Amino acid sequence: CFYQINNIIFLNQSLTSSDAPYSYLVQYGRLSNYYTSFENVGGDCVKVPNISLEGLMKTFQLESVDLIKIDSNGSEYGLLYWLAENPVVSQISVSFNDDLGRNPYPNPEAYYHGLFNKLQHSYHIVKHAPNHIGNDKVNYRDSLFVRK
Repeated sequence: CFYQINNIIFLNQSLTSSDAPYSYLVQYGRLSNYYTSFENVGGDCVKVPNISLEGLMKTFQLESVDLIKIDSNGSEYGLLYWLAENPVVSQISVSFNDDLGRNPYPNPEAYYHGLFNKLQHSYHIVKHAPNHIGNDKVNYRDSLFVRK
């Protein structure tokens, strides 16, 4: 389910922290356009193969990863939590937000505080500044974490 061009491997899969065999790409849904869900929320869903970051590393026999760029419209929360507990990536560049209500936790600020405390055990937080895009929701764009 992949192809390769000049040492770049393209996967036609969703990347999450779950070992579920499939997830759904929601094209138009209750939150906005294009996000990943483990629920089939209606006719605008496309069932796609899923792989966890841990599974991806096993598949390609990787012990570590130099850089991961995460902009996954909902899956970043689980991936960041997994990476906080499994610091296998040298640099994490991530964009995540709650302006569309995709944060699965009822208290996003408490979640962020706990997650960043965990991340700081293994990562330097080089760039991470909240911004608000015309609403009261917390958004973090272009955050960068570098493994200690």
